[in-house]
Amino acid sequence: MSLRYESQWADPARLTLDGPIISVQLGHSADYIGRESLTPSVFPKLDMMVDTGARFTLVETDRLVQLGLFPVRFQEIIGVDQVATDCPVFRMSLVLMMKDRMTGRDTAVRTPMDVLGMANTAAHEPYRGLLGRNFLMNFQFEYSGATGAFSLSRRANSAQSRRR
Repeated sequence: MSLRYESQWADPARLTLDGPIISVQLGHSADYIGRESLTPSVFPKLDMMVDTGARFTLVETDRLVQLGLFPVRFQEIIGVDQVATDCPVFRMSLVLMMKDRMTGRDTAVRTPMDVLGMANTAAHEPYRGLLGRNFLMNFQFEYSGATGAFSLSRRANSAQSRRR
């Protein structure tokens, strides 16, 4: 099964200005250990920008705390300002709706991971978090600024088929 998320911007310049924005649903930390049936995920969707320069995925700390999540540890990172900062780490999952290319059906792709808390973004920014390489390593990312399009692709169950 091949899964794909596609985005086409009417104005290619907006993609260049705003960056590739993806709406993902935040998941409960219980999803991280495969117990999503015991703890329903009712967390909101959040617009996040794909950031291939970011090693980690980051979400505004205030939003994570409002959802009742607690940090499991702290991680030192060095951001674009070249200043070392200790960021809280939250164990959770991100859910992305992707289309099955064979059936045309939408499929929820759950990615369990550690997400770092970050300062709030400016109100005028169209995103509330960054999808870093620790998220993107699970997908193939294609970007065409000239046409205003980007996509994420993934073969479903590819990790399971390698284990067999």
